[in-house]
Amino acid sequence: MRKKKSAATARGEFEFVVEPAMLNHLGILHGGSLVKKFDSSAGYIAAKFSEGKVVTAAMLAVNFDQRIPCGQMVKIKSEIFAVGKSSMKVKVEVLSAAMNGSAYQKAGSAFLVFIGVDDDFKSRQVPELYFDNEAACKRAEELSQQFDQLKEAAQG
Repeated sequence: MRKKKSAATARGEFEFVVEPAMLNHLGILHGGSLVKKFDSSAGYIAAKFSEGKVVTAAMLAVNFDQRIPCGQMVKIKSEIFAVGKSSMKVKVEVLSAAMNGSAYQKAGSAFLVFIGVDDDFKSRQVPELYFDNEAACKRAEELSQQFDQLKEAAQG
């Protein structure tokens, strides 16, 4: 029987400070540096949820909504909103704030798909995802619709 895990175990946050080595030639956080951070953050959540190794299968709709300068705090929120037999769809939200305690503002977002793999990198089954309440279920449905629309648009 396939293990089931709560959506409460399928999310997490990661924070870091933007340092000079992360900047591009314009003096702001390099997009590639940010993608690496959110891929790692979301991958950690997927690995923890699935209790094993995962690989990134896809990134969809990577958006950079605002510039992030050196010294800013960046918070990456990752949540698994849908699970297949071996796949996990993850929504990532990127927030940033000045170090003076100001409120976080949305700075970017993306959808990622991870696949659970074994030691030979063959796909493996991951736990089922269940939702503890109506609000969590509704959010997952909304994210699934967004994902499907973006995927359809990307395919032309």
